[in-house]
Amino acid sequence: MTNKIKKLYNPFKMWGGWVGALIGISSLFWLPNTNIDFSKFNTDFLPIIFLFLLFGSIGFLIGWRIHSLIRKQKAGS
Repeated sequence: MTNKIKKLYNPFKMWGGWVGALIGISSLFWLPNTNIDFSKFNTDFLPIIFLFLLFGSIGFLIGWRIHSLIRKQKAGS
């Protein structure tokens, strides 16, 4: 019985998604004219939360896709 276990592409179990999310969130600190002051919890803080979610989500999806392509390429060779 030599059944191969097929790997699933669960994005939360793949390292690429998490690396992409960290890079996406950390890229906020490199944007010009971004004054992130975490001591303010007023209406100026809501766009910052939105940017964290947006950049983190985009980075997560890009990292997941890159990791999936790498796994697919390794499996083919």
